[in-house]
Amino acid sequence: MRAGDLNRTITILRKVQIGAPNDYGEYETIWQIVHRLRANVKWGAVAERLDGTANQRFAAGTVAFKVRWFADLHPTDVIGFDGKFYNIVGSTEIGRRVGLEITATWRQGELQ
Repeated sequence: MRAGDLNRTITILRKVQIGAPNDYGEYETIWQIVHRLRANVKWGAVAERLDGTANQRFAAGTVAFKVRWFADLHPTDVIGFDGKFYNIVGSTEIGRRVGLEITATWRQGELQ
């Protein structure tokens, strides 16, 4: 993987628990940056989808992020790129721990 191809910066965010539990045993959670990485971004197809529960149409697109390999990517992590957030759909190892190709879809709205 050539360094010149990694021409964008992305952040990997993870929801973490902070503080002590409240009276109901629930923890306060925040989104914390766990990695800031250089990446190659490849845009996929954009299509209109139908939400099955609300019968609403919305636009959704896929993006593939190629980054250098790291071990602790969780499927519940979120990618921050270009002012938007993307849900991770899957990841594929490139070579023998050379890199990762992370497939993600745009996440509408703010992080909660």
